[in-house]
Amino acid sequence: MKRALLASLDAWQKYWGNGFYVYLLLAACLYFLVFGRKKERSRILSGYIVVFLAVFFCPVTAYIIQKCIGRSVYWRVLWILPAVPLIAYAGTCLIKKVGASRPRQYILLIFIAAVLAFCGTGLNKDGFYKKVQNVQKIPDEVVSICNLINEQKEENEEIYLATDDKIASYVRVYDPSIKMPYGRGGKGASGKKAARWLHKQLVAEVPVIKKVVKNAKRLKCNYLVFPVPSKKKQLYMETKGFLLIGQVNEYGIFKYCE
Repeated sequence: MKRALLASLDAWQKYWGNGFYVYLLLAACLYFLVFGRKKERSRILSGYIVVFLAVFFCPVTAYIIQKCIGRSVYWRVLWILPAVPLIAYAGTCLIKKVGASRPRQYILLIFIAAVLAFCGTGLNKDGFYKKVQNVQKIPDEVVSICNLINEQKEENEEIYLATDDKIASYVRVYDPSIKMPYGRGGKGASGKKAARWLHKQLVAEVPVIKKVVKNAKRLKCNYLVFPVPSKKKQLYMETKGFLLIGQVNEYGIFKYCE
């Protein structure tokens, strides 16, 4: 139960990030409780927020939900908390409450809009979005890797690629002709122990190269993409037929040559 509670707190913190919208939501809830307690709609909204937070943070309900959807994506439960509509409704009620004076309403509207802008984070500053140069809107790093592989492949050669989740998530979006032994998170590898083991190694902080090579050969993968290992490990891969044909940032592209 303690683990479920810690996961709830972690999900809450990651969901809101460094912005201040969580405080605006709290302010909206306080507004409903203090000034809107006589209105049925405000009471319903306040009750919904309280019940939702109780369910979200209660170790018992959190544990059950995390078991159903997965602890790593528990933050998605916060999608059913209508934070933006609640904040917007509270702001609208506050503007109406100042009276029929248009100048005061306009001043308050401008102030609330400024607060909303200040509390958020621009898409170009939050670190999650990057400008790319391809029509598929995927990381340029993935494009460079796919292009390099296509340049190095032989005529009529079929590409069978194994890589980590960061790259695997986008490869087939850019080039559907590239085949893979598993999808994102190792999905689609049920019944294939070698595929699951290979995925486990490629997403590991320090892959065991012997296991990578062994399972890649078993699955007939002719291309491997993962962070460049040490020179000693590269030499081992060469003895097993996997040659380093290029590098994109920290990723090495290895091709199996019989």
